[in-house]
Amino acid sequence: MIVGYARKSISKEDDSVRHRLLTSMITKLKTKLLCRKVFVSPFSTSDTEFEKRDRNAQASKFIESLKCDGTMEDLLLYLASESRMVRLVAIDYAGLTTNLEDLRSFVSKHKCIKETIIDKGHRVEVISRKRLIKDDQILQLFRCRVKAVNRSN
Repeated sequence: MIVGYARKSISKEDDSVRHRLLTSMITKLKTKLLCRKVFVSPFSTSDTEFEKRDRNAQASKFIESLKCDGTMEDLLLYLASESRMVRLVAIDYAGLTTNLEDLRSFVSKHKCIKETIIDKGHRVEVISRKRLIKDDQILQLFRCRVKAVNRSN
């Protein structure tokens, strides 16, 4: 099963712009990256722990108007109950997280995650579960935030 995840940082743009950008990311995950399910964190920094994302009514209310399968909270529930192997797809490393230890813990905890796929625009990077958990050099790829990356185009 290919599952996508899109995250939008907390910023000053109004809700209509945030909605348009997230919709663009969702469309890319579904069409270009062939995700069957897409989960969204509409107000989340890249270093926030997965378990702490979208724990407010604002996020839940915002995603009601998006064509997605829920928030990070819903993704966590999905992964906890999924028996099939999952490929988790994100647009750019920081689109998933920049919190290295939380990423290692997240992948270790959710044994159904077989691979993580990172869309780099012109190519994709496929990272196995084992490499994410054991290889510190691979994990360092997620410490990439120098400036914001446009993930909606």
